[in-house]
Amino acid sequence: MKRKVSLVFLFAWVLSFGVKSQTAQEVIPGPGWQEGWEASYEVMSYEGDDLFFLINGGADLYMEYGFVDVAAVELSHPEKGNLYIELYRMDSDSAAFGIFSLRRGDISIEIYPAPWAAYGDDVLHVWNGNFYMMVSGGQMKTATLETFTTLVAYLSEKVPAENELPGVARKLSRPKGGHYAYLMGPLALNNIYSFGPENVFQIREAIVLFGENQKELIFYYESEALTEEVFAGVLSYMENARRFSDFQGDMNSFLALDRRGNRLSGKFDERMIHVTVEQPKE
Repeated sequence: MKRKVSLVFLFAWVLSFGVKSQTAQEVIPGPGWQEGWEASYEVMSYEGDDLFFLINGGADLYMEYGFVDVAAVELSHPEKGNLYIELYRMDSDSAAFGIFSLRRGDISIEIYPAPWAAYGDDVLHVWNGNFYMMVSGGQMKTATLETFTTLVAYLSEKVPAENELPGVARKLSRPKGGHYAYLMGPLALNNIYSFGPENVFQIREAIVLFGENQKELIFYYESEALTEEVFAGVLSYMENARRFSDFQGDMNSFLALDRRGNRLSGKFDERMIHVTVEQPKE
């Protein structure tokens, strides 16, 4: 009996490893994906630092999260129009979720738990395991939503996944459709709010919650001692940086204004630092 259980476990592990190891080029929808769809050109694929050949202006962000490889192609249908697809393989579910959470912007998540999909009039964002897919349907003529839905189903079947959320995201009380993003480094943070060139928060993991006229940043750390040390550095930086004014602070909290009149409030709480950036009232 134990031997059977062990063999079943081994088979499941090998199968899981095989699925995870598929490259983006092996997974991306190509010619023949659906009847009538043809590729406008050969699938482009890049791995590692070569990502800069595809997205020179934003490759660093993907690298920060943990980029592995990408495939891109334009598909054409004589009646429905054209689709452009980019499929990114990241080194973990958390990394793929982080990119998905940033790139979808404020488009609400319509499909979950796996895959998660967010779509607007002419764009689709999908998170499925360690893959993130972006689809542009700006040149679609008809049946955009129908085609998007078919693409989501295709990816789900091609790469079965459970979509493991980062631990800090699982703790959120707000629904999955809420607007929030998962950050894994200073470049991601600068996409949300720039505190300056220094990595003053020594960011490892953070969540940003988007509310009406405000953003709430929650930075997570490995220990309370490290959090206290980082917060002490934040207090010193906020008090002395020229980009901030009207600083008030003590060992556990601070208030300040930035050059745009945004009001910043921060506090230290065990292994977390909370910072709220509130826009000025009109």
